[in-house]
Amino acid sequence: MRYQGRPVPFFGFVFSHRTSLFIHFLAATLLSGLAASVSPLAQAGTQLSSTPTSVTFGRVWVGRSATTNVTIANSGSTTATITGDSVTGAGFSVVGTSMPLSIRAGRRATLQVRFTPQSAGNVSGKLTLIGGGSSGSVVVPLSGSGVSRSGSSGTGAGYINATPLTAQFGSVPVGTQNTQSVQLTNTGSSSVTISSVTASGSGFSVSGIATPLSIAAGATSQFAIGFSPATTGSVSGSVTIASTASDSSLSIATSGTGTTTTRVLNVSPTSVAFGNVTVGSSATRAITLTNSGNASLTISSDSVSGSGLSATGIGGGVTLSPGQAATLTASFAPQTAGSVTGSIVINSNATNGTSAAVATTGTGVTAVTHSVALQWQASGSSGVTGYYVYRGTSSGGPYTKLNGSTISGTSYTDDGVSSGTTYYYVVTALGSDGEESVNSNQVSAAIP
Repeated sequence: MRYQGRPVPFFGFVFSHRTSLFIHFLAATLLSGLAASVSPLAQAGTQLSSTPTSVTFGRVWVGRSATTNVTIANSGSTTATITGDSVTGAGFSVVGTSMPLSIRAGRRATLQVRFTPQSAGNVSGKLTLIGGGSSGSVVVPLSGSGVSRSGSSGTGAGYINATPLTAQFGSVPVGTQNTQSVQLTNTGSSSVTISSVTASGSGFSVSGIATPLSIAAGATSQFAIGFSPATTGSVSGSVTIASTASDSSLSIATSGTGTTTTRVLNVSPTSVAFGNVTVGSSATRAITLTNSGNASLTISSDSVSGSGLSATGIGGGVTLSPGQAATLTASFAPQTAGSVTGSIVINSNATNGTSAAVATTGTGVTAVTHSVALQWQASGSSGVTGYYVYRGTSSGGPYTKLNGSTISGTSYTDDGVSSGTTYYYVVTALGSDGEESVNSNQVSAAIP
């Protein structure tokens, strides 16, 4: 653009770059990891075992069925393959399982064994699970008694069947409770009244059933058996169901083992370094809290020391089941420059210590500021009323005007620049008639 018919001359365009107090900010990133180790089993190969080691069905009416579960565990170090099964004894069978059956190391599988007597009298037999290769075999003795309906009220009598007929709780920490559901079915053709359901054996209990309870023919009802050991060690017992059924007493075998209660709180990482954080801003780090014990663990609170440090995620407390994890978020928001050390203390009912401390460090640093100082020589043309400064981020433009009103002098300071960017500047002159000159030569400024 021309002013007064002549190009507006610029006799020089002097550029200088200045920065205010500059502190390079590098935020440290905390890297944390969890190391996992696996201890080899004492015995190589596969090692199969059953729970229970034998099954007693008790008295079962002829033509009716009773079913119970048998759990096969592989405590070896390689996968075990059961290629087939063999069942002896009239009326015994395995249902709902397809062969071959593979059980990985440290895992278990559950089979259903059924007894359907066809005649009255005691029956014994065995279930043999045939292992392939080095898997070995498992033999489970079976026994039961067929009960004839003769002498009873006839085929119209009620008959109570329980599923399952055994309740095996395995290992349960002392002071906690596990429950198993039992379904009662009246497979007869007349109503049955349950008069009582009682548990025997230390730590065993029943819930969810109120007696007397009437169960119509073909109907079902459920209740729960609980096991809450008071001491360590194996316990066996039973739950006895008394009713007006043809077989007036039905017994469910119970077993379990009380184990030492452990609530183990693992904290990762155990220390947090925030590094340099600009005053007025904040940085966060995640802390993982895991319960690696065998009983529920309650984290009641956390306390924080150190200026600018805080923690969130626990609130009014949190309960972690065995194997469960929660995240605590640590924050550092410095208000002044300088180093800060502190800690986050996590309070719980863990058996490995009721408090766990996470050491924290961080440094508040002054914010980084940059500016670009521009200077140019005055135009020699007459009638110049002021100057405009333009800036762009690409060489040759496009440019954006920085000053809304003209600058009467020959210098300008640009405070609105950011680190890591290169800026390009030009200046124009404005004449008294409102016309603007062409751009000056371009200069650049690279902001560190």
